[in-house]
Amino acid sequence: MSLTLFTFPNNYRAFKAQIAAAYNGVELEVNNEFKGVSPTGKVPALSTPQGTLFESNSIARYVARLRADTGLMGSSFFQSAQVDQWLDFCANELESRRAIWLYPIFQIIPFDGPSYGKNKNDLKNVLKVLDSHLLKNQFLVGNQVTLADIAVTATLVDLFKLVFTPSYIRGFPNLVRYFTLMINQPNVAKVIGQVEFAKKEKMAPKPKKDPKKPAAKKEKKQQQPQQKKAPKPKNPLDCLPASKMVMDACKKKFFLCKPFNKEWFDGEFFQNVFDTEGYSFYVGNYKYNDENTIMYQTNNLAKMWFQRLDQLRKYGWGRFLITGKDEETGPFETRTMWMFRGQDVPKEMMDVDDSEYHTFTKVDVSTDAGKALIRQYWTCEVDTDKVENLTVLSAGWFK
Repeated sequence: MSLTLFTFPNNYRAFKAQIAAAYNGVELEVNNEFKGVSPTGKVPALSTPQGTLFESNSIARYVARLRADTGLMGSSFFQSAQVDQWLDFCANELESRRAIWLYPIFQIIPFDGPSYGKNKNDLKNVLKVLDSHLLKNQFLVGNQVTLADIAVTATLVDLFKLVFTPSYIRGFPNLVRYFTLMINQPNVAKVIGQVEFAKKEKMAPKPKKDPKKPAAKKEKKQQQPQQKKAPKPKNPLDCLPASKMVMDACKKKFFLCKPFNKEWFDGEFFQNVFDTEGYSFYVGNYKYNDENTIMYQTNNLAKMWFQRLDQLRKYGWGRFLITGKDEETGPFETRTMWMFRGQDVPKEMMDVDDSEYHTFTKVDVSTDAGKALIRQYWTCEVDTDKVENLTVLSAGWFK
């Protein structure tokens, strides 16, 4: 079978098909003259006896499927779906953020400071997903290299070579271990070559300033009175009567001891500190706990929800618990306890789509039962305590 891959040198998108071809023993001729090959005008494109294919993931899937015995698309229908899952994750979450960081360095797009800073933080959230999965898995799918590993590795190569400094990737040891394993696979190394990790972040060139031009003579215009901008509407929670309780001060007091100041919370907090008129407690339950069959995925869902709640930080403080029989036996239950400014669930909570999958029930703080429920959620410890006869397997704070 005659296959020709049209691309340009060191194109990470073409690496996917080239590595898959190496694993499958497929001869793939590489041609750098690609004008007019793809209807999109972009590469890679693959010429086959049946016609031309474009889009890198489609090309890679085609090459991977040329042999079933190598398992590049997984060894079952479920694993095949998992491979597709990670390919979509790579395209939607990883490649787009790779482009924002690296394209200014390659001078494909101009450097933009705010986008650069935000993208670096957003990419960390994506890497956390990979690192969490790789905590208990050597590869992304099953027990061998699949197209999912090939695509993710190819996408990460330039990031590790150019911008992933030791301090940036310090928090992702499982990902670093995995990437090191992948780039040393013979079929990967023969395509991408040697990868030397960045010691210092490569920065995009600073945008050139326009040469100064002589100022044009300004025509005299009648001065018009400037219209005052309408004041920005205040958040209703900021308009509430001043409270004797300061939430940030409570957080500092509560976390004064590690893991938390349980004695202060059990005693002084409810007796002398908590403002029942200015604040309220709500218990939250995930509506679809029966679908939480894998522990690490359940944990990631809760953590990513908390990460999207930045706008709530001024008005809320919460804790999630993952409970179950043990870490191997699902389903697992996601539970939360929240302290909110005011008496209702804030708009900032419900503006985040994930919150729609949770029900929130107000806790009657005037009763001993209500206080006991709050204490149970707020002060229970992982692997030690139980909530509703289920062991607390994981916990996290929004503060």
